[in-house]
Amino acid sequence: MSHLDRLLLDLLRHHHQVHDVLVLIYLSILVFMLDMLVIALATANNTSWLHQLVIIVFLVGIGILLVGMVLMAAELRTSHYSIQLAVGQNCRLRKR
Repeated sequence: MSHLDRLLLDLLRHHHQVHDVLVLIYLSILVFMLDMLVIALATANNTSWLHQLVIIVFLVGIGILLVGMVLMAAELRTSHYSIQLAVGQNCRLRKR
């Protein structure tokens, strides 16, 4: 496998990871918007189970956002490491 093929596979893997993280972050935004709707229903109806649902939906949104942020931090770390390796390899190849 050539050097360029490995770089392209690595780039494709990073692209998929960033895509997955963005989907999670947008999903958490959608959950927070749903939570706003549940808050409006809870204030209009004043029922106790809707108040509990507000907290549950909010915590689900926080959980999804937390997973997305952890995955993004891991992706930033691995992509930085991959770029350092690729630049190091290219510098070594040019010295020859």
